[in-house]
Amino acid sequence: MKTHRLLVSLTLVLCVSASAQQKKTRRMTGTAAKGPVSAGLKVTPDLDKRLAKFRRVRMPFRAVGLTARDQKMVRKLVEAFGYLESIYWRQSDPEGLALYQSLASATIPRDVKLRTYLKINASRFDLIDENKPFVGTEPMPPGRGFYPPDLTREQVEKYVKEHPEQKAAIYDQFTVVRWKDGKLEAVPYHIFYRSFLEPAASALHDAAKLSDDPAFAKFLDLRADALLSDDYFPSDLAWLDLKNPKVDIIFAPYGT
Repeated sequence: MKTHRLLVSLTLVLCVSASAQQKKTRRMTGTAAKGPVSAGLKVTPDLDKRLAKFRRVRMPFRAVGLTARDQKMVRKLVEAFGYLESIYWRQSDPEGLALYQSLASATIPRDVKLRTYLKINASRFDLIDENKPFVGTEPMPPGRGFYPPDLTREQVEKYVKEHPEQKAAIYDQFTVVRWKDGKLEAVPYHIFYRSFLEPAASALHDAAKLSDDPAFAKFLDLRADALLSDDYFPSDLAWLDLKNPKVDIIFAPYGT
């Protein structure tokens, strides 16, 4: 089966924080339950202790050495990153995202803390405690958001043996697998996440227009095209041609 791939990689050597991207913040989109729901859930009793292991680190945007045009370009890059963060959540734990969004207006201390820890982990499963659930009792699905939660490795292997014509697509690194009419269907990233990838690609194209580095602008345009085709090779080659760019970004589904 596929390894856990996260379509989100944006490294800015300028240390741009998400909070500095715009004066107004854009909440991650998606269907969310209405109102807090944690009252009916089992929440780990040592939530305070877990939160204490993390420290908030300020990473203010420093514009020293950047022109006004450069700063606009960086803001466009961070805007694009926001859409990939939405995809990250859906690949990591769709149900966790729904819970996180349902707690947006929480005022009860436990709910506020739970929402914070959900954001730290981008899921209901603790990254530093062997991915055990810290809210609810459901164990982490082995396929995360890439496969149906009730689908086992054995079922996948049996299915592709019975349907060899679908094996390549189901095991493809850039597909999401779902049940459809009693059969497994492999949906390419650029289709499954199109509602996020189209605006992300548009933001990258806008950033390219603002770059004073032709090679970097070419890379951004090709990477934007790759988001809508899942063909990253041309943009990878363009990335290799970069010479000391002001901004260092990956922006591809290469994380694990």
